[in-house]
Amino acid sequence: MLTLLLYPNPYNVNPKSFYEKGIFPNTNINSKGLQPYIENRVHRAGILWMNITNCGYFGNPYFGICGYLFQDPCTGKDAYTAEMPGGSGLNYLYYASLNFGGYLDSSLANVDGVESIVFQGPLVTTAFEGWSGAAPSASGLDMPMELQPLKFVEDEGGLILGRIYEISNTEGRMNCLFQDVYDPTATGFEQFNTGYTDKFVLREFTGMDCYDLREHIPLGVEVKQKSYAWPYDFAKKFIIIDYTLYNRNEQQKDIYDFFVALDLDCDVGTRDKYYVQDDDICGFIDKWNGYIDPATGENKSVELNLSFVADNDGRNYQGFYTDCEFGHDYPLDGATGIATVRVLRNPNPNLRYSFNIYTTSSTDESIDWGPRWQTGMHADWKYDLTRKQTGYDDTNHDNVLNYAGLPLYGGRTEGKPIGDKGKYMVMSNDEFD
Repeated sequence: MLTLLLYPNPYNVNPKSFYEKGIFPNTNINSKGLQPYIENRVHRAGILWMNITNCGYFGNPYFGICGYLFQDPCTGKDAYTAEMPGGSGLNYLYYASLNFGGYLDSSLANVDGVESIVFQGPLVTTAFEGWSGAAPSASGLDMPMELQPLKFVEDEGGLILGRIYEISNTEGRMNCLFQDVYDPTATGFEQFNTGYTDKFVLREFTGMDCYDLREHIPLGVEVKQKSYAWPYDFAKKFIIIDYTLYNRNEQQKDIYDFFVALDLDCDVGTRDKYYVQDDDICGFIDKWNGYIDPATGENKSVELNLSFVADNDGRNYQGFYTDCEFGHDYPLDGATGIATVRVLRNPNPNLRYSFNIYTTSSTDESIDWGPRWQTGMHADWKYDLTRKQTGYDDTNHDNVLNYAGLPLYGGRTEGKPIGDKGKYMVMSNDEFD
């Protein structure tokens, strides 16, 4: 979780696409003829093989008869989601999606003789969500994809800033596409650079929010993304992703109370087996007491701020979705590792974190985990917001119904977050589950 005031700031300036796989149509384009050129590449320099996209999320979601969304341009086969060891079939990710939200400086108003700012929001951008919150697009898949590789200020069509470019810091290195990728400016042995924005709005791609009853409203953010992988023993088990966010909205408005989040849906288990997620466990570790200072040999406690997920016992779940029994009699043939995510650096030394767990029951949100807004939270915010504006809605005053037609008794913020208000509260609530 990162809270900032985001000022307008300048952005310095063959893979398989969705269209080639037939998931998205390449018709119904807008009046300027713009459509996103969606790409992916798979990091495989180390033993963690993971799919990267130019749409703000990584992984490779699987949608039943539609199959996996991405193919690996190097092999022509389904791209690895996040397997370790690569090629083993032991998977640690469904998808991980970049999200951010805040309030736009909308207009000035005179309230009882006092000049006041009227805010628009909260507005949230979601790179990918594979469960709820958007009307099905022309693809037939129920998922908002509100980050797309086009509509940059310097490159509206996105065919320069929105493509994925591979570079390497190793002289003479050829990639899987037989391209010389050495670049003296590169940091990683295997480095993918790309970019995307939240400024493209077309229902066939970005969906429609069924709860706010509107299409996506952009904050006007452009993102540069760099991802790095190495084959060396000390680095082969992790991948680093570096995000740089720029406020480039067309009206040059500031963005207030800006938060960034990573939505993780991990599904730990053997690839292509069903319901492996049903017995996963996860949590957050703020400190680690086992660090040994190599200079002094002294045992120290260090800030870790690490979220993790793992299978509960290394066995693949053998039940059905409604079955409460886990397959303990089956062999230890599942994923026995632990997947972790950690923030390595940030622009704010006083960065604060939160960690929320929720499930995805579409019929009864009361069985889900969900955030609770604590008294006095965000008392340091510069601007006062009403409880409705902040997304706190435990009375369901919007009379929102879920997919089963039942009232969301906890409103937008109990269980899986609903609409921009619910998603923003999860990002901004300071809670640790």
